[in-house]
Amino acid sequence: TVANAIMAVSKSKTPTEKKVEKETDQEEARRAQDELREQELGLLDQRILELEAEVEHLKDCLATGLLSEQDREEAMVRDAEKNEKIRLLEISLLATEKSRDHFQTQAAEMMKQISFWKNKFLKLEKSLEK
Repeated sequence: TVANAIMAVSKSKTPTEKKVEKETDQEEARRAQDELREQELGLLDQRILELEAEVEHLKDCLATGLLSEQDREEAMVRDAEKNEKIRLLEISLLATEKSRDHFQTQAAEMMKQISFWKNKFLKLEKSLEK
């Protein structure tokens, strides 16, 4: 019955308590996602710097003729493999960002729906009190 529903609601946390709890949970999730993203970006930046240094070293070796033909071919293969790995990591990062954005949009929409139904419930509750 409506009375039972009102009793159940009154025993639960207040809307303000629920809102604060939900906002805290969302903020913690956002912080965790941001930290993960920062770690991924840091790893990518570090890897890019390593590869740039290696490329410069190989260019210097090529310019001075210190590499044999076989060494040159091996270096080119390693460079191509590393570039492919970087490309895949960048794709993975973009997918993670899109997924995060999707979940944030979805969460915002749910918050709007919760607010709408909460207001409906409060209006109904006030009309029953009269």
